[in-house]
Amino acid sequence: MATDPCSSISGCRVALLSCGQFDPPSYAHLRMFERARDFLMRTMGCKVVEGIMSVAGDTASTRTPAKHRLRMVETANAQEIFSCEQWAAKWSRLADFSLSQSPLTITFIMGIMSVAGDTPSTRTPAKHRLRMVETAVRKNFWIRAGNYECNQQTPVRQLAVLKHYQKKISQKHDEPIRMIYICGSEVLDELLAVQADGCCLWTHAEIKELLQKNGLIVLKRGRTHPSQTIYLTDVLRQYQKNIYVIEDETFPNDLRCSRIRTAIRRGESVKYCLDDDVIEYIHDHNLYQTSTRSQDDDKTVPPEPPQRSSSEGLSDKYKHVVSSEEVIYL
Repeated sequence: MATDPCSSISGCRVALLSCGQFDPPSYAHLRMFERARDFLMRTMGCKVVEGIMSVAGDTASTRTPAKHRLRMVETANAQEIFSCEQWAAKWSRLADFSLSQSPLTITFIMGIMSVAGDTPSTRTPAKHRLRMVETAVRKNFWIRAGNYECNQQTPVRQLAVLKHYQKKISQKHDEPIRMIYICGSEVLDELLAVQADGCCLWTHAEIKELLQKNGLIVLKRGRTHPSQTIYLTDVLRQYQKNIYVIEDETFPNDLRCSRIRTAIRRGESVKYCLDDDVIEYIHDHNLYQTSTRSQDDDKTVPPEPPQRSSSEGLSDKYKHVVSSEEVIYL
């Protein structure tokens, strides 16, 4: 097992970064930051200067458009052994049948190569997710919402996001600050998995650079086996000394955003799962009420949170929320 001797984080001044949808941001996300900070300070002797929740954007999928994938299947099917189902490319994403790989997205069903369509994403628009994160961390003195990723017009790699914030925070503190990436163990299993657009969240080269120069903290979740994932993945195994798997013994939980969205859609209570003001924001903007979001969601722009005044306490709804654009390093 190889590791960079200069990569030890013991005694370093560090910042924490987590990239994700935060759809919605829950107490589980905040506990992950708190537990990682506690580990770094008490066990590793680090000084944690800041934490950033980087909100993923609304950039279009990099999947090849359906019309091109359909033509490629038709071209490949020169001997007409299979038939191409064009209705899928026009109307449906074949919920349980699609096998998403680039450059082709095909499904074999009784001799039919069915091409999946270009359905829109069902994720909540970034403008709402960013406002919810800003609301969730409004009273936190060290965790901030990050708007760099969600403001980009094209997809941005998470390693590039990490480098961006490391540069900004180092400039802010006028000294090198080491950025540590943190995630739940369920995310660790997805780092090298092929996504619906045919890409990986992280390439082997990106993970290698992350572990050599920065470091990774993984918070163990229920029904996951991060140690096994590390052992079975060559690049993780090679640099496993720079991966810190921790648990939250104080508040162990397996809270998933998908479960929260389902509960809200069903009209069930999510109190004590989310911040009360985040719950109020969700209700005010009618989020998660259907299994697929309405096209009207993109037409409704949430109100900009006013500037925070150090002399004012909490008052009217959202008045206390700090926009991430106010933060100097964003």
